[in-house]
Amino acid sequence: MKEILLINVSGRDKPGVTSVVTAVLSRFDVTVLDIGQAVIHDQLNLGILAAVPKSDDSEAMIADIHSNLVELDMQAQFRANLR
Repeated sequence: MKEILLINVSGRDKPGVTSVVTAVLSRFDVTVLDIGQAVIHDQLNLGILAAVPKSDDSEAMIADIHSNLVELDMQAQFRANLR
């Protein structure tokens, strides 16, 4: 069974944010269930609802997303078990 995870990314909008996050998700075999974004006055709010395989790799995936977003000066929040 997969865990449902909501990933919220925010910060100053710039090219490549969505591709960086989805590339990490792809490496961890995550299924994207829904995705949405809004840009208001150059501020990006990106939400990704994902089904994550239950494994010890979840923490590694979250750390990988964080490290990639730090390079882009973006922040991420994660909420699990949304049912």
